[in-house]
Amino acid sequence: MRSISFIFLVILFGCGCESNAPKSAPLAPISFESKTSPYRLELNEPWALTDPKNLNTHADLAATYNGSLYLIVIPQKLPSIPGVESPDALALKRASLAVLEERLKGFTVERQGPIKLDNEIGQSVFASGQTEGQSIQYVATYMTRGEWGFQVVGWGPVEKGTLLTAEIDRILATWKFTGAAPIAAPSLPESEDDADESSD
Repeated sequence: MRSISFIFLVILFGCGCESNAPKSAPLAPISFESKTSPYRLELNEPWALTDPKNLNTHADLAATYNGSLYLIVIPQKLPSIPGVESPDALALKRASLAVLEERLKGFTVERQGPIKLDNEIGQSVFASGQTEGQSIQYVATYMTRGEWGFQVVGWGPVEKGTLLTAEIDRILATWKFTGAAPIAAPSLPESEDDADESSD
């Protein structure tokens, strides 16, 4: 559990304050495909990509919505221990929430539950807490696929919570896993003895 908590400690971040870039002409949707991990998604204006290192050193993608809402994607290779099952999305969510409860003042989970993205079942969490003296709304999604775990985290001021939820839903609707699907472990063929017993 310690290794999982360490991996997901990186979810802790501030409000992501940065200066607003001047507005430009309307842009076509941004199609982002990761060069380091198996996923892609689309962002629509006014979302704009920004340097991930400005928001989180472990983020693969970072974007801002007019400097008021923020989004990061943190992909991680899952720990591999012989004889131990890799953590699933629920385990990742629990580890991350434990860290957030410890680090954020007034951290409250408002609702949580399963979510389906590109035929994979993940976990979503809607929460709020205080950081740098501001009340922040968080929308976090946890997913696993094969050897990869993903955190997709959006946040912004509590008063913009409705907009944040709608925007994150819109982005998640474009999420696609790339690369070959993980190969499921083959099931053992039913033996003739088992077949005979089931027919009795």
